[in-house]
Amino acid sequence: MITPYAKLTSDGYVLCLPGQVKLDAGKLGSYLSALKVTTERIQLKVIPARLFLERGYTAVDDNGTSLTLLDPDLDRKLVIIGDLNLYFALQQDSSCFEDVWVKVVSEFPKGRKWYY
Repeated sequence: MITPYAKLTSDGYVLCLPGQVKLDAGKLGSYLSALKVTTERIQLKVIPARLFLERGYTAVDDNGTSLTLLDPDLDRKLVIIGDLNLYFALQQDSSCFEDVWVKVVSEFPKGRKWYY
């Protein structure tokens, strides 16, 4: 399912981050420059928080609170599994979120090791 970021947040969904984020300053700078001139659709890839936690990973919500499988609103939380550098670049320039689309996947893509 691909949804505009604005619609997703207005429906009450919260984007969460993996517990230990590793950022690349070079990529972040490149994204900040590219976001000023991009004309293409920007897409973030997310997975439901329940699936993320069930795989044994840790995540935090937008307040910095750790997520657990017992959270009452866990079904409204999505964890970013795509490029975290892109997400942090978008955070620097919030006007870019108007053109952001979010792809919600139901399972981790195969063939890739996930390091957070």
